[in-house]
Amino acid sequence: MKRLEENSIYIINTQAIGDNIAAIPVVKYIIENVHLNSECFIFVHSLLLELYKRSNLDMSKIFPIEEINQIVQKEILLPKKKFLQKTYYNYSETGATLEHSFRVRLGEYTSWQFMMKILNLDQLKYIKLNLKDVDVSKFKLPNKYFCVTPVYTSKNKKFEESEYKLLIEYLNNKGILPVILGNNKNHILYKLDINVEGHNCIDLVNKTTITETAKIIDGAEGIFGLDNGLVHLAGCTNVKKIISGYTFTQPILKMPICDNQVYTVEPDNCKFCMSDWFADGWNFAKCYNNDSFSCAKEITAEKVIKFI
Repeated sequence: MKRLEENSIYIINTQAIGDNIAAIPVVKYIIENVHLNSECFIFVHSLLLELYKRSNLDMSKIFPIEEINQIVQKEILLPKKKFLQKTYYNYSETGATLEHSFRVRLGEYTSWQFMMKILNLDQLKYIKLNLKDVDVSKFKLPNKYFCVTPVYTSKNKKFEESEYKLLIEYLNNKGILPVILGNNKNHILYKLDINVEGHNCIDLVNKTTITETAKIIDGAEGIFGLDNGLVHLAGCTNVKKIISGYTFTQPILKMPICDNQVYTVEPDNCKFCMSDWFADGWNFAKCYNNDSFSCAKEITAEKVIKFI
């Protein structure tokens, strides 16, 4: 396999689902427009390769992260030289000092502030996935169903179990069957502690592939999640309605960039600390309000129901 040359561009995106989906339009732009005389290599998590493939990208340039050592020389990937700090629009972006090359780590807040100065909103819009050949008949879905996604990465993105059950009960009363989606086995950050046993719903947690999940969302009346990856995945489908909760980040910074109907739910009091106090390296998975995580607790079923 050809090794990386000094005039190559390499993009490493090991982030979770939402970060990859948001990055795909940028990757597409780079492949098609930037340094056309250079080689371009994109490395992503192997479980997410299908997202790139079904976005109609040039897959000859996209590789699973597991193959990185076969393609990239270690001295290029991790240069011994001191990293160079470059400043764009008051945010810091770290680039390797290797001559004629640069590294882009998409998914970071600083990267997005920079890329939004280069690409317009239409170019950043999520790419619809090609799902025509994806068969989900084995799940025996009804004609009318609504997707809910309880998987979370940190407590400030956790929708309380009691609120999920109220949401499920409301959907049942409206004659809409809830379909529970998510996977907490393929990523160390993903957590799931909701128990829907005994409730009238279809529990598909850890039972679908990423493309099956997208196809199921595509046929739903809508989807709700608290700022998680499947909310972004929904933006790559034709689902009628996307409802997303936002706690430590202002919705305008994290909403799916798509033509779907998107509704946002937010706390009444403590909220948006990441947006208000942005600092490089700050751990926003922690709560700086006495570890109360009150922002997530203020996202209630009652607020979500208003948009269903």
